[in-house]
Amino acid sequence: MNAEAVNAGWEDILVRDNFQDRGQTPTSQPIWRSPDIIPFGSDILDFDLLESSYDGPDLGLRHPVVQGELNRIYVRGRNLKSGCPTSGDVRLYYARGGLFLDPREWHRITASGGATTVPFTVRGGGREIPPGQICVSRYAFVWPETPPGHYCMITTVDTPAHPMPPQLPTFNSNADYVNWVRYNPNVGWRNIDVIPCERKTYLLDDLALCNLDKTWTKYTFGISGTNLPAGVAIVSSTDQQFPFSLPPVQIYPPGDEVYTRSPPTAARLLRHRHGGGPVRPAPAL
Repeated sequence: MNAEAVNAGWEDILVRDNFQDRGQTPTSQPIWRSPDIIPFGSDILDFDLLESSYDGPDLGLRHPVVQGELNRIYVRGRNLKSGCPTSGDVRLYYARGGLFLDPREWHRITASGGATTVPFTVRGGGREIPPGQICVSRYAFVWPETPPGHYCMITTVDTPAHPMPPQLPTFNSNADYVNWVRYNPNVGWRNIDVIPCERKTYLLDDLALCNLDKTWTKYTFGISGTNLPAGVAIVSSTDQQFPFSLPPVQIYPPGDEVYTRSPPTAARLLRHRHGGGPVRPAPAL
């Protein structure tokens, strides 16, 4: 496939938000499952598989991130620039999971070569990426030793045409953060779970809520799950200044909900409505 066949207005290296992403802005949801951020366990990702899986399946779903084990993470890109080749560097960051996380809490992930900035290379190892060609981080990033739980990863691509500094931006609102991902084809976002080693049952995480906005805002949340007996889902708040109401809990299978964002900052669950409460703005750091 050549660059003209996939280019939707972006003349540079693309890291996709989802499989439908062709460089158009804004991208459609989901934007938190980039197929180009690829957890791959202790295995080595070869170029044949990297290319053949470009339109699916999502390779990252096959390799859970396991605490205490070697967890390689590759970042894939594609040059949508027409005409001359280009080049670029890629960085990867992580933060503890939490709805509406604070990007100022992100940490850089180091690659196996010891660097936090890694060049994109094509098959054969060259740094010049011809139009339409797929590229990958020269070295795999290595997930650091962290407790089990839910985490978010962000990748950024730095090229001559679209420079991207190592320091991530600070956002004034949750909507600004989401739009930064949706309107920048050189930014990708993927959520992962780090699971305990050799345990079949475990508590994964208690999610912390973070409101980047400067004003009180009402949010609506949904819960989904599979193979859960009746009565196992419990939602509670230990913050007496953060009361919220919840109707009788219903468990829906994953994919049965459709989430969207209502301007300026409220999140809404379209298909199944749950009660919500005000989320206080996060303190300034």
